[in-house]
Amino acid sequence: MIQLAKGTVEHIPVNIADRLGNLTDLTGTNPTFDVKTTKDGTPKIVNRAATFLGMTAFCLVDTSILAKDRYQLFIKMAVPPETPYLGPFDFEVI
Repeated sequence: MIQLAKGTVEHIPVNIADRLGNLTDLTGTNPTFDVKTTKDGTPKIVNRAATFLGMTAFCLVDTSILAKDRYQLFIKMAVPPETPYLGPFDFEVI
């Protein structure tokens, strides 16, 4: 599990695989991410834009707005006619 120190701003890299082989990079998919608490699913970060390189999304998380706890990150992207919602990717603020 990824651990981030409280008060930092860090990227969480998420490698994305396309099982059908239609995508070779995330250009044009407008990836965004959400962060929710692990305990009850309360949204803490919603629709924040992710940057990407190839098939890796980089989600910039500001831990100063999060309590020390465990969280789940979810990635959304537009791949018409679908909008995949990938995750959870677990991390912890320590």
